Amino acid sequence: MEQDSQEKPLLSRRTIVAVAVILVLGSSVVATSYSLTYFQVCVSAPSVSFTVVMTDQGFDGSRAHTDPWPVLNVGRCARVTVHLVNQDTTEPHGFAITHYFDSGVQVRPGQTDDITFNANRSGSFLIYCIIICLAHTYMQNGRLNVT
Repeated sequence: MEQDSQEKPLLSRRTIVAVAVILVLGSSVVATSYSLTYFQVCVSAPSVSFTVVMTDQGFDGSRAHTDPWPVLNVGRCARVTVHLVNQDTTEPHGFAITHYFDSGVQVRPGQTDDITFNANRSGSFLIYCIIICLAHTYMQNGRLNVT
């Protein structure tokens, strides 16, 4: 018996292309999932609003609290708006949140301001005043909790 001098390939060209496409698509899905988790990219953005009143008693009366105050709890990916109201008649007050609003904002006596941001990173972040004033020590321990 004579053997055919040409050997048949183990896999056809079509099979090789199909496997390559599956590998490329699979690695893309894994890379995208990793990126969304690692970089904490938000896909949806429900809206959440808070009002923080500033007075000579601190943020929302924080002078009377021994624990962090105010505490703002939001889900990760929420679109957060904080409405700031300075009811102090003599002093401006500042408002900042680590990571989200580090530059802060100054609100004059009797004025209001809004800040808006996307809560794209989980954790507990400090809420604090950026202006030294009489109530400053009571405005240094608020928390934004993003879960």
